[in-house]
Amino acid sequence: MNTLIHSGERLDELNPYGLFILQHPDTFRFGTDSVLLAHFARVRKQQRVLDLGTGTGILPLLLTALFHPKHITGIEIQPNMADMAQRSVAYNGLQDQIQIIAGDYTKFPTLNDLGQYDVVICNPPYGKLGHGECSLDTPHALARFEICADFSEICQSASHVLMSMGRFFCIHQTNRLSELLTTLLENQLQPKRLRFVYGSPHKNSSLVLIECIKGGKPGVKVEGPLFLTDQEGKTTLTMEKIYQGGLL
Repeated sequence: MNTLIHSGERLDELNPYGLFILQHPDTFRFGTDSVLLAHFARVRKQQRVLDLGTGTGILPLLLTALFHPKHITGIEIQPNMADMAQRSVAYNGLQDQIQIIAGDYTKFPTLNDLGQYDVVICNPPYGKLGHGECSLDTPHALARFEICADFSEICQSASHVLMSMGRFFCIHQTNRLSELLTTLLENQLQPKRLRFVYGSPHKNSSLVLIECIKGGKPGVKVEGPLFLTDQEGKTTLTMEKIYQGGLL
């Protein structure tokens, strides 16, 4: 067995990119929201990217495949998850393009050591503490609930490391949109592009994709709705395009 793959872990292929990611059934695994965020983002080849709360490293892997940026750093507070992400990077031979760090990105000394970035991306925990039941010491809880960092701390960290006019990309629950926009503006992150995600045409929007510019001028573009399935429950053409590697 490959020494990079530990007992109980599985190796999942990221189609159509020819990349692989290590995951464990007992810890948090990436979902459609990470895929949507990666395809919503816009990154140039010469740029440096920081992923806040990288988990098992799904966003750095997808962004490397989609955009081939100069360098991506993923920071993760859970050492076991960071270790898994590091091994995924090594399995794909991407150590020169991606660096994974175990650390707390809400601490300014840690952020200062990271330097500055052209792009920051984050798939944050959606749930407020006290809204939902879970054991607070599990990887699932840390990924789902604002235990280690709330959205305000994420925005503070993003703004701290972003260069002037740098871009911040995130995805979050639509029902928290007013709070999200207020918090972004409080941290000099000007929303510039929104896209609402719907499970189907019959449902309300569940998620919203957000692009911000640090120090940008006011003015936001709301893009067309993104439906995951059509009225018959089939995957939409837009989602098929995403699964084939197309951008939003």
